[in-house]
Amino acid sequence: MADLSQPGAAEKLLAEEPVDTVIHLAGIPDAQASFDDLLPANILSTTWILRAAAEHRCRRLVFASSAQTIEGYPADVQIHPGMAVSPANLYGVTKCYGEALCAFYASQHGLSCVALRIGGV
Repeated sequence: MADLSQPGAAEKLLAEEPVDTVIHLAGIPDAQASFDDLLPANILSTTWILRAAAEHRCRRLVFASSAQTIEGYPADVQIHPGMAVSPANLYGVTKCYGEALCAFYASQHGLSCVALRIGGV
């Protein structure tokens, strides 16, 4: 176990043995959470995990995003994969950040990333 919001925690985990794929499910899935809670759990942990994955030459990362990234659209709008994000709350904003950071690491470091926009369960 490690607090992935802390610098070096993800790095230490990935340094222990070679990892081909990272599945990043960590975070607070709460649309009502405060930014102070979301920052370390959703933004910093994603930042450190992507950085460590790139440094340790992982081939791919699967990021658990959220349907909250597009929740801001009116109910009568048909959603399709090419649509711009439209978060309705801070939680959705943190997931948009994660998706953008994944895209950055894919383009700058060759890390294959996929973001899964998981709906509410």
